[in-house]
Amino acid sequence: MKQRTALWLSFCAGFIALAIEILWMRLFALSFHGTASITGFVLGLFLLGMSFGVWAEKALRFKLDLPTSEVISLLFLLSGSVDLVLGLGYLWLAPTGVSKTIVGGIILLVSGASKGAILTRLADHVGQNAHPGTWAGLMVCANIGGSTLGPLLANYLLLEFLGWQHSLCVLSILSMLCAATISTVHGVRNRATWAIMLFAGFSLLLPKTLLWRILDAAEQGKPAIVEVIENRHGIVHRVHDPRGDVIFGANLYDGRIMLDPALDLNGISRMYKAGAAVHARRRMLFIGLGSGSWLEVARRFHDVEHIDVVELNPAYAQLMRSSPSVATALNDPRIRFHYTDGRRWLHNHPEQQFDLIVLNSTFYWRAFATNLLSIEFFESLKKHLAPQGSIFLNSTESPDVIETFLAVYPESSTVGNALLGPLGQSGQNAMNPQVLAQWNAQGVPLSRPAILAELAASPLPNALAPGANIIRDDNLQSEFGVYRALSAKHLE
Repeated sequence: MKQRTALWLSFCAGFIALAIEILWMRLFALSFHGTASITGFVLGLFLLGMSFGVWAEKALRFKLDLPTSEVISLLFLLSGSVDLVLGLGYLWLAPTGVSKTIVGGIILLVSGASKGAILTRLADHVGQNAHPGTWAGLMVCANIGGSTLGPLLANYLLLEFLGWQHSLCVLSILSMLCAATISTVHGVRNRATWAIMLFAGFSLLLPKTLLWRILDAAEQGKPAIVEVIENRHGIVHRVHDPRGDVIFGANLYDGRIMLDPALDLNGISRMYKAGAAVHARRRMLFIGLGSGSWLEVARRFHDVEHIDVVELNPAYAQLMRSSPSVATALNDPRIRFHYTDGRRWLHNHPEQQFDLIVLNSTFYWRAFATNLLSIEFFESLKKHLAPQGSIFLNSTESPDVIETFLAVYPESSTVGNALLGPLGQSGQNAMNPQVLAQWNAQGVPLSRPAILAELAASPLPNALAPGANIIRDDNLQSEFGVYRALSAKHLE
């Protein structure tokens, strides 16, 4: 095998291995609802599979006396076929429970083994007239170059424009093209290569709805998914429900499009109460958009002048456009949208202060939830609060989140499963009836018009610390403090 060809193959092998690892991370994060243990699950089993591939290739090398070029061609072909068949097969089977963990583990092991075998065979191939040490250095550099570029292109190009399913097909075809290149350059006769590549090409014609099989829907066994948006940040989908469409982010409940506090299927009454209890609402900050229902309620308070919305995934705003009851917020000149990380945005805007900061965060046990739930983050919010400003936090019923928040803002009240504080030394826990009386209800169908007056008459109980653990940036208590089996139901 020519030296230049071997170096390019080493580059491609690293590119494919790391890019496909990103795709497996996305697939299993969706399938297992974003639990924090997914990173270790994917990386650990994939690397274990690569180690097994190294051992298997060396063990079989002396039993199968084949030319190096032919072996590498077969391994690239096998790698692409394994990824394509197992990835699409996982979508088709849509396993659940313990079988989901087992099948996922097998996919990672087999996919990793095929990559480890390729890298081993290439690394042991020394070009003609090349010093072994120099050659090893060149091969490693080429492989690292591909490994660096693979995740970048997978995230910012493939997943952004093709989606997960077609990205898998493209990477599989790329692996098969490597096999075809070797066959052409070295005259290796392998008719199966072209037949399998033709099959892989047809896989690009499969509808993207195959991915929907692993997405949550309103009714088990009766998917009612009406819209799915994929980009490099993840997947957001909308499920139709006559009571109000349900929004899922990364395959987990992220809110319901409903503004009626009397029905309150999405706990929207919490936003009404919080808005009426705080000192002022002139400037607000929302971190997390969800269905857009909280934002729609907030912008209708009479004294709102400006709202900053920080959301990592712009797909949420795209879904809002499909729902007239919340779509009007997208055209409100008082609202400015920022598509970035919430903590980063606050760090880059130290001068910004708000009367009300709304942390509409996701479930406390999801990966990276600590970024918006740690005591360090809550402390950093103090400088962003205007005089008599407050924070409204969705605790998602975590004792650790409540304990951590109250450690920083002890003068707080509970609003359902949410927290509102600080409310001052007076222990302010009553709502201002005039605020809800002036709330703009135009176009909002209230099933019981008297509900706003009823909400204004109900006091907010003082929040009590549950005696749980403090979440810190360095302990990830919210994510790993409670054991959650991969096969467990995500809302247990």
